[in-house]
Amino acid sequence: MESSVATATRQGFVFLSHAGANTQAAHQFAEILRHNGLDVWFDKDDLQPGELWMTALESAIQRASAMIVYIGRLGVQAWVDREVRLGLVRNTENPSGFRLIPVLGEGAEVIALPRFLQQHQCVDLRDPQRAPSEIARLLQILQNIAAERSVRADYWLTHSPFRSLEVFKEEDSWLFFGRDSDTDRLIERLARAPILVLLGNSGSGKSSLIRAGLIPSLVRGRLSMSGNLVESWRIAVFRPTEAPFDELAESVPRQLVPELDAKDRRRLIEDWRKRLPAGGSALRDAISAIADSRPDTSHTLLVADQF
Repeated sequence: MESSVATATRQGFVFLSHAGANTQAAHQFAEILRHNGLDVWFDKDDLQPGELWMTALESAIQRASAMIVYIGRLGVQAWVDREVRLGLVRNTENPSGFRLIPVLGEGAEVIALPRFLQQHQCVDLRDPQRAPSEIARLLQILQNIAAERSVRADYWLTHSPFRSLEVFKEEDSWLFFGRDSDTDRLIERLARAPILVLLGNSGSGKSSLIRAGLIPSLVRGRLSMSGNLVESWRIAVFRPTEAPFDELAESVPRQLVPELDAKDRRRLIEDWRKRLPAGGSALRDAISAIADSRPDTSHTLLVADQF
């Protein structure tokens, strides 16, 4: 049995364990690992409909060469504890061949961890300033990275995690740490009202919170309305400039209906240019016309950055 497990083990294959309350943050962390060449098993991505979840978890843990336990403010919950103990058995039997690594997310407390986890060196992401160096340290620990899936050498030249006043965009969500609670509040308020205003000082990260926090969370289906998750979105981000109606007419149709051919899109843009300055319900009617013409049930989000 031991030899078959050892044969099935895949180097660089990481099992990521997490509690349900930490799904969003753990998924973002999984994306960071994947962007850095690791093959990560994450339940929300890898469990198939109708699959026996406990059997699938055990199989993935047996095949993994490392287990990462993402821990939030609720600590290690009961069902997570079961899979972590299986990982502990593997680590005890083969400490050099199977790593067990706790990762401390927002609100986690080391003193509240089970004793068997306290004995393992943690990766601490609670301080956003230290998080990048902690992630780099983790990647050094996990030496078995598949070369063909690693980040291109020039990636960090244009995607530095240290942005100063530069905005994090949707594709940078995997690098965007420390604002999970703010993102949760935005989602909660957006579920209650169709208009959401985000105010803050210049340079406080409003655009990054919307683009790298809220929008990716909506696309992943985290907004619930009337008890149902909203999983389909059409999203347009525009900057009003000195000619807000022209900017609306030019940029929004291109983002909301990218499937239109050039001729139909130009006709729609010209129509918007004429109708939007009239005010009143013109913008709502224009958006509704697009929604009514589509067979899907996408919700629409317009982001004015900055209003």
